[in-house]
Amino acid sequence: MAEGKSRSTVPEIIITNGLLEIITDEGTETMVLRGNVDPTCLQHLQIDSSYQREELTPKKIEALAEAFRMGEILPDIDLGMRGDDCIEYPYESGTWRLSGRIYIIDGQQRRAGALLAMDDGVLPRVGAVVHFNTSRAWERDRFDRLNLFQTKLGANVVLRNLAADEGNTAARMILQLSRNADFQLNGRVQWSQNMAPAHVITGRNLLLTVARLHAHMGPGRSNGSAEIVDGLQKIAENCGISTMRANIIRFFELIDEVWGIPNFDEGFNRADITWLKHRFVYALAAFLSDHYNYWDDGRLVIDEPTIARLRKIDPISRIISGWVKGGQEGSASMFLHLVTIVGKSRRKLNRDTALSSTLVMKMQAMSNYGILGTVQECIAHMVHSVWRQEAANIMAKFTKSTVHPTAERWAQGSTVPNGNFYARLMYLLKLLGYDVTEYRQSTRHGRMLIRLVALEIFTPEDLQVQLQYKNAQSLWQVAFGRQNATTERKYRIEQLTGLYSDDIKNASSRWEVEYQPINERCQLTSKLPFKRYRA
Repeated sequence: MAEGKSRSTVPEIIITNGLLEIITDEGTETMVLRGNVDPTCLQHLQIDSSYQREELTPKKIEALAEAFRMGEILPDIDLGMRGDDCIEYPYESGTWRLSGRIYIIDGQQRRAGALLAMDDGVLPRVGAVVHFNTSRAWERDRFDRLNLFQTKLGANVVLRNLAADEGNTAARMILQLSRNADFQLNGRVQWSQNMAPAHVITGRNLLLTVARLHAHMGPGRSNGSAEIVDGLQKIAENCGISTMRANIIRFFELIDEVWGIPNFDEGFNRADITWLKHRFVYALAAFLSDHYNYWDDGRLVIDEPTIARLRKIDPISRIISGWVKGGQEGSASMFLHLVTIVGKSRRKLNRDTALSSTLVMKMQAMSNYGILGTVQECIAHMVHSVWRQEAANIMAKFTKSTVHPTAERWAQGSTVPNGNFYARLMYLLKLLGYDVTEYRQSTRHGRMLIRLVALEIFTPEDLQVQLQYKNAQSLWQVAFGRQNATTERKYRIEQLTGLYSDDIKNASSRWEVEYQPINERCQLTSKLPFKRYRA
């Protein structure tokens, strides 16, 4: 590396435990420097906003900071040096001085977390790979490639780190309880990136279940990591930390008493423990939360008749196993099964209602899990909810159908569109609260394509060019799950979705606000018998 060049005024970056190494990148051999960034130099690493994303939310940065405080080793950050002016200190082997502008290609969130940890006196270990003689174009290309293949930090790890924050007392209590020797799930909860043989439930699913169990006391239906933790905190403020802790213990005591929680030394097949799968425990938590006779001054109370009825449920039966492994429809079916078996004399819901007991339970399942049906069935339900003419107007506006009678024929059920109109119509129904069978049965990448078209992020013609399809038919075959995309095209679809994530979010939010009144009218109609609309 160059040693005779004059030093610039840009602050120097010190790399310790450094070692030059030759790697192969895109078929070309190149030299890089691997080592640790001196913590005092972290603030001098630069960000090129032309290709970098914005920083994560403060809560997620705090989670990364907590990982550094706990001494965890996070993946190396990727740096690009626009030059090659570096030198190894003569009397300090492995210590390198880099002079020039050095940009973070991948790892600005980890850098932000490390800087936050330093505010508490921690000297974080931040590993790095430094590439020499880079350009903005090269860095942008590498940034895209790294983010296509990158393994994201698992939700369980993020939640564990959020729970470690002293301000999140509810989540922190649950984390500590899961490690208490007297608790039924001691050592059985996955808070790490990968599931160990002893784990029977993930940390995320545990928090979701606890939140749903207490949903009648506060916001217990969120899905985002930060939102789950915030919701639990608000619930704890309403009912008290000690009460929440007692309810969690009682809930899993009930599961242990009725179906059993196996010890690790007994040996078990995790796949066979259906009663600890998320959809089973979540449905049980929802059932208990929604009946006020199971609660006494905020505390969960289970009587013997309820326990006797729960014992009639065989969680390893073929039907229940199918529900547990299924999607949202399986969750709704499990909830209704609990109502049928256990709730015969437990009609006391936490919500005031004048509807019949059976009707209320069906309404509850629909409001929790959405109205299920094919595109035609969901259109029929919408027409029943808002009348045919208005339904036709709604469909014509969202799909950009220039011929209004076409939308009227859709409303009449005499025809179903294809291609662009079909994708838009499918996503419109989703915005209105429907769980559309065809959308659900498409692949993950197919749903991404539908979203990009329906929200007008790209035209079908643009996507055809971006993905190098020879004709539109191939694009729609992938979008509707009738064939799989190649690996290269999957990466490109993910890349486009990631790059335009803000546009997708904003467009989706805008339409959700506009259609909220229609959504509510459709959901209101779901209080009526709904079997005719189910797939």
